[in-house]
Amino acid sequence: MGKLKNYAIKSSIMEIYIELGDEVFKFNLNEELMISEQRIESEIMTQSNSYAFLAMLHKKLIKATKDSEMESSRVYSQQYLNWKQDIDPETQKPYNNDQAKAYAEVSKKFQDAQKKWVELQEKCNVLETCVRAFEMRKDLIQTLSANIRKTNN
Repeated sequence: MGKLKNYAIKSSIMEIYIELGDEVFKFNLNEELMISEQRIESEIMTQSNSYAFLAMLHKKLIKATKDSEMESSRVYSQQYLNWKQDIDPETQKPYNNDQAKAYAEVSKKFQDAQKKWVELQEKCNVLETCVRAFEMRKDLIQTLSANIRKTNN
């Protein structure tokens, strides 16, 4: 057995955990991608459902990621404006643009919004990889099915 195959079997990287709204989706990608020649007919029948689910979940996560990005931008703007309206106690003047920008970027609200956005981007990238893996799985099932038909003829 090759090292990569061994890693895929044992590594927690293949344990996929996605939260979207109130729903949690957990699965082992390595197990989901396995193809059994003995159950090829069943594999053919269930492949499209699994693929459709992953693709739909990916699209929903893309939207959630974009919404989170917009929220992060809104929080930044709000924090920036708050600092621009404040008076610097040292100069008795409003904070300049660079100061307001720096304070907005390090604000807890903005950092939390950025963290959420980055986490959603990571989940979106993971699901994109899962979708691509299922596309490859589809091709392998088609090839295997054709080979079985040739052998049986």
